[in-house]
Amino acid sequence: MLPPEEMVELVRKVCPDILAEPSEEPSSLLLPELNLQVLQAERGKGLVAVMQTRVLDDPSVDQGDLALMQKLDQEGKMPIFSGAEVNGKDGDAFAGTLAFVHEGRIIQVGQDKPEEQKAESRRMIAEGVVVDANQYISKNVRQTLLLQFCCGIADQYVASPKVDNRAEDLQKALAANKLSEETSKALVDEKPVILAPSD
Repeated sequence: MLPPEEMVELVRKVCPDILAEPSEEPSSLLLPELNLQVLQAERGKGLVAVMQTRVLDDPSVDQGDLALMQKLDQEGKMPIFSGAEVNGKDGDAFAGTLAFVHEGRIIQVGQDKPEEQKAESRRMIAEGVVVDANQYISKNVRQTLLLQFCCGIADQYVASPKVDNRAEDLQKALAANKLSEETSKALVDEKPVILAPSD
């Protein structure tokens, strides 16, 4: 593990404006694990946990990301990216309509549609048969930002002269700093975790 000052320097090279602790800012709500308090937890194992979580080939990671977006949406705190994603403008591209993702396609149910169709769409979203379009887009933005962060850290941390060995070196570094099953599961489930420093 890197000393705390070196870890902060490493993280700031990738994300110069990273917050010291969680906040109510939209970026902090979207990425609650990207702050120095979480990343430095347990002598830097918080950073390892974030990276391990992102490289897992497990549907629970995607489900955890979606659950976080659903929670933020229910609280009225989810950052909305659909305007830029759908029509290149700020704001909610789906305001006033129901919009969901089915088989990779965004489907809008306008206010002019029969009430039965709107009710069926609301039921499908509520039951998880389809995903709310804004939640889906925000989840994808979250995942992209976390991937970019992890790749940036890997590029900074693993300075192997042979590009072919970077993935192998990163796997070795992650394996050497493996977290407890409880800590890894908590992070995969996207529950904010503050780990007590170990002596």
